[in-house]
Amino acid sequence: MSEITKVCASCGVSKTLDEYWNHPTGKYGKRSRCKDCVSAENAEHLRRKLEKEPDYNRNRVREWSFRANNKRRSNLATRYGITLEMYESMLAKQGGRCAICGGLMDENKRSAVDHDHTTGEVRGILHCKCNTAIALLCESPQICRMAANYLENHGRV
Repeated sequence: MSEITKVCASCGVSKTLDEYWNHPTGKYGKRSRCKDCVSAENAEHLRRKLEKEPDYNRNRVREWSFRANNKRRSNLATRYGITLEMYESMLAKQGGRCAICGGLMDENKRSAVDHDHTTGEVRGILHCKCNTAIALLCESPQICRMAANYLENHGRV
């Protein structure tokens, strides 16, 4: 069986589909130009930008950092119906600690917004591991108690 190929719109070379970036509306779900041509064009674009504006990359990082903060605000509002200020207030009320284990939150790591999946109500700010643990225990207080009893009755080996 022959492998499907596609002719690049830039270089005109026939290449296999894995040599093209994915694109939802392109033929075979791929872009019209191959990865090599796209990469070369991007490198040339960056070279020209750096000639005109030597701090171009530094400014892009600064802009990305600002957008990342806006993205966090948007996610908090969309997913949990809270503002960044509400999030920070909740964390301050918890003393900067996880609502489950009481461990300090690491400023360099994202913490999890714990919420009831049925009502959508936000319950607290947790370490990602603590949030995952209660999710794996089906958010059931009874199962959590059973797990605690198990651990208490079957000490570490």
